[in-house]
Amino acid sequence: FRAAIWEIQPGSNARIKARELRPLGDDEASAATAINDAGQAVGISGRCDQAVGRFSALHAVLWEKNGKPTEIPNLGGETWHTPMDINANGDVVGFSNPPGPGDPDGDFIARGFYWAFGAAEADSISVLGDDAFSEAFAVNRHGQVVGVSFGGTKGPRGFLWENGVLTDLNSLVDIGLDVIMSAQDINDAGQITGRIRDAVTGEVLAFVATPIE
Repeated sequence: FRAAIWEIQPGSNARIKARELRPLGDDEASAATAINDAGQAVGISGRCDQAVGRFSALHAVLWEKNGKPTEIPNLGGETWHTPMDINANGDVVGFSNPPGPGDPDGDFIARGFYWAFGAAEADSISVLGDDAFSEAFAVNRHGQVVGVSFGGTKGPRGFLWENGVLTDLNSLVDIGLDVIMSAQDINDAGQITGRIRDAVTGEVLAFVATPIE
């Protein structure tokens, strides 16, 4: 499989045309996961494996508007280097395996990451409590990052990461025993969407959280 971008072609009979985003170097496969208003796209490049992840994600990639791929710094492992969002500044978030047992075999041991456009390294996003893993899903223009921390005794929980500080979203809202399980997106106004579990019914529902000034 290959990454692609669908573009509106200019002219009186404008139509949408797909253009391939080639893999990095000699890689066999690629997949795009996000795009910003400037036409910068991000995704994965690697061996043909899972659609988004494992050996298909040997490299995290940024495609500029001209389609040229460049590698995004990762957390040092070999697999699961997966960007999930890119903001208007070109900053990228996602998840990436650090070095560790199981990583070369494709085991998921990932942590969330934040890469400021042009930086030499990506910042690792830690976990909440005794959790084992984290994934960053979205970043806004202000560098506020949201995602999920999971793999511990408390189950999955949505987080906000800002200026290097990781916060459990459940500590910022008054929702009783309900649990914000994940934060999937954040806009430039700081509004967050994601999934919440109703403590009474067990249902998993969508939510929108709006900051109080």
